[in-house]
Amino acid sequence: MMPTRPITIPGRLAALLCLAMLLSAPAAAAGTAAAAGAAAPARIVAMEWAAAETLLALGIVPAAIADAPGYRAWVGHPELPAGVADIGLRQEPNLEELARLEPDLILSHAHLLPLKEKLAAIAPVQAVTFNGTGGDTFAAILSGTREIGRLTGRSAAAERLIDETREAFDRDAEKLRKAGLAGRHVYFVRLVDANTLRIHGKNSVAATVLSRLGLVDAYAGDVNEWGFALSEPSALAGDTDAAILVAGPVGEEEMARVFDTPLGRALPASRAKAVRRLSVTWTFGGLVSAVTMADAITEALTEASP
Repeated sequence: MMPTRPITIPGRLAALLCLAMLLSAPAAAAGTAAAAGAAAPARIVAMEWAAAETLLALGIVPAAIADAPGYRAWVGHPELPAGVADIGLRQEPNLEELARLEPDLILSHAHLLPLKEKLAAIAPVQAVTFNGTGGDTFAAILSGTREIGRLTGRSAAAERLIDETREAFDRDAEKLRKAGLAGRHVYFVRLVDANTLRIHGKNSVAATVLSRLGLVDAYAGDVNEWGFALSEPSALAGDTDAAILVAGPVGEEEMARVFDTPLGRALPASRAKAVRRLSVTWTFGGLVSAVTMADAITEALTEASP
């Protein structure tokens, strides 16, 4: 069982996002101060990994993040400095430790609204939601990046990060084009167990990255608000020309439990030797994770091409 499954709140997300805006009033002062040129918050706590990686990418070391060991295992980039405090699980943070750190700002998100009052009793809270909106996830990531830039007085750095992300996509797309891989169909998945996987589709970060690289997401089925569907491995047989890319971290034994079985070996991608295991690739992150994903996809496909 994966330790980092996102929280899902079916049917309530739109209301939660509206409520998050209404409840963010106590934190508005922090954003207004940064925009007006006042001192930006110095001690920031990130409740979500996407916000944590964005802070680091903007040159800001957070005072603490939720589930720091999980960040190091599942996200990895940017590297989290050893001195960043860990405040426990994202859904069940250690509030005593959080209070002891005396943060100036807590970056939360719409899926943690049940914690809003407890967090707000410690420091101003700003909800910045990158994923799980039910809409265009990449647009939410761009918006979240700009919002964190505004809150921290790093708007120029946020725009540079956005520009650098586009440039990275273009570089990888060119590598794939030169390798004759433009238009290649790809299933992008993460393994859950031997019989279950997440297939990323419409509105997911993976779908946007594949499109920016000139590739085609082979999965056209229904997805949840996070942009993926829980399916059996047999769902990967629909597009007989598609490669299968498996997001890491994933071990050889995990791969074998899915693909070294009668069903797994019968998949078109398995028969074509087009199943690839990727390096650490976080599918619910910010721009740095999106570039890491693009680089991993490009490396896996070009290394396999003649």
